[in-house]
Amino acid sequence: MNTNETRSVRGYEKHHNPKATFSARKLKYRKEWVQIRRNNRNVTRKYLLDNNNFLYLWLRRNDREWFDKNLPKAVKIISQKPFLNWKEIDKQLSEEIKKNCLEILNIQSEPIRISITEIIRRVGRSKWIDKRRKKLPLTTKILDEYLESWEDFMIRRVVYTKEVFIKENVLPTLSQFKIRAKLEGSILRNSPKVKETVQKALDEIKLTGNQD
Repeated sequence: MNTNETRSVRGYEKHHNPKATFSARKLKYRKEWVQIRRNNRNVTRKYLLDNNNFLYLWLRRNDREWFDKNLPKAVKIISQKPFLNWKEIDKQLSEEIKKNCLEILNIQSEPIRISITEIIRRVGRSKWIDKRRKKLPLTTKILDEYLESWEDFMIRRVVYTKEVFIKENVLPTLSQFKIRAKLEGSILRNSPKVKETVQKALDEIKLTGNQD
């Protein structure tokens, strides 16, 4: 396994000479590096490393001070963030959010809660929406106007359920109404508004049935 042919890895025989003194090797590698630099005046440090790996690493390890002085200047990559017109972004995003909020409110089937999660699912732009209070006043205003608390959503769902029972001409019990409206027990116990809305809904259903 230790034949000349096996050991002829590219770059190994060129640079490996155990008989040469350290000083001689250092001088030899310096000359080679200087020549490489002359032949590649406009290349980056990465290019030199990728194409002259052995020489690059040997000089860096064994002749660091000289080597640092004979490297190409480091290229500073300046990150240029695109200019964002927040005023225009705010205008467009607020309009799109309002449009989606109205669409949710006009759904004829079972209601969907207007929440941040639902808005982001429909509109996207989660990072902008999360930071809305800093740069997006119109968007903030629209969201504050349309976002629903659980209590508000439950009330809207009660109203929807009432209309369904009236359309079906069915007079439900309180238990049947709660199941159909998917009302959580804690909401009914802790929210006088929801409780009152449920009672009004049952009264209206009963009144409609009596009229028929």
